Amino acid sequence: MAWAGRSYKNALRVLKSLFARLLEVFRRSGPLRDIVLSLQKEVVEGDLLRDCVELGAGDLKGLVQIVKDITRQYFPAAASRSEL
Repeated sequence: MAWAGRSYKNALRVLKSLFARLLEVFRRSGPLRDIVLSLQKEVVEGDLLRDCVELGAGDLKGLVQIVKDITRQYFPAAASRSEL
């Protein structure tokens, strides 16, 4: 957690860049674009960081697993390459 506090500006810059790229990928209106826009808003307003601080280790692990499962569903080729 101390790392997040020290590196917040850099992390925010990287996340903003990541969201810009994701919005380029998901140009068309749809549920994935809506998710990216919602996450972007949470990051910019600081709500996501606060929520992450409140999460326990088990909750965070579950959240990461959900993101992995969604990624595998929409990008099966990328998931199989990353498992090599």
